[in-house]
Amino acid sequence: MRSVEKLGVRDMGKESKDQEFKQERSKESESNKVEKSTKRKIRIVEEGVKTLYSGTYNISLGSDEVLFVFGNRSLDPSVMRIESKIAVSLETAKCMAISLGNLIRRYEASNGPMGVASKKIVSTQDNNEEQNFMAQS
Repeated sequence: MRSVEKLGVRDMGKESKDQEFKQERSKESESNKVEKSTKRKIRIVEEGVKTLYSGTYNISLGSDEVLFVFGNRSLDPSVMRIESKIAVSLETAKCMAISLGNLIRRYEASNGPMGVASKKIVSTQDNNEEQNFMAQS
């Protein structure tokens, strides 16, 4: 009789644990529904956006931002044409670096290692401020 009581207690404990587990799962399910309903849908509009090619770039650090400068070399070796400048927060720059690293890893996983062409640093002077641009040789 004693062993039956112990088994009964174990069974009751198991049932209550199962009930607790089911209650927790239903709570998680409800919270997931709330999270899904609060997500916003964003429509991306690309009208009027220009796509540019850049053969040179410069990345510089400000006090609270990162400045990306993109350009192209000219036929005249003393001229570097700046096509665009983009300033982003330090946090955005870090996210971009992580995303770019992931993109390159995925590309190399499916296409093999990418050979990086030798880069040449091109020095320019603009308004008495020297800038270094990375350019493909």
